[in-house]
Amino acid sequence: WVKAIIIFNNHGKSWLSKFYQTDYSEDTEQQIIKEMFHLVSRKGEKFPRRRIVNWRI
Repeated sequence: WVKAIIIFNNHGKSWLSKFYQTDYSEDTEQQIIKEMFHLVSRKGEKFPRRRIVNWRI
């Protein structure tokens, strides 16, 4: 199931964040956004830039 859709720019600012699970606090949502940006913005051979992340909360 899709629990969230997050679209953000190269600087980590989210353009769109839609959480489909309503039991998250705003602080938790912000922490998830930070972790997602960290995952997709990594540079290196082991973690190429990703467009879609399968992440379990």
